[in-house]
Amino acid sequence: MALVGAGPITYVELEKITDQAHYQRDYQLLADLAGKLGLTVIRSRDVFDELCRRLTTRVDWVLRPTARHHAKLVRIFRRYRTTARTPKTPSPVRRLA
Repeated sequence: MALVGAGPITYVELEKITDQAHYQRDYQLLADLAGKLGLTVIRSRDVFDELCRRLTTRVDWVLRPTARHHAKLVRIFRRYRTTARTPKTPSPVRRLA
């Protein structure tokens, strides 16, 4: 389970690795969990595609090899580093060539 905050859009992802033999059982487990949490399951490809479109138009950005985009990427990784990593963990950011 993941709570995703993507700019002005927030949603919960419930995922489980499964196979064809266990798909129905695992889907029902996730649907039951969603119900217990009071979440609405996206059951339509159109609704899912609309969420993806909103994420693309309102949140995503195309990373280009410019100084401005490099600076933005560094800020993003530093923010993640301060919230998700210990201070001694080296930064995963390297200068773009």
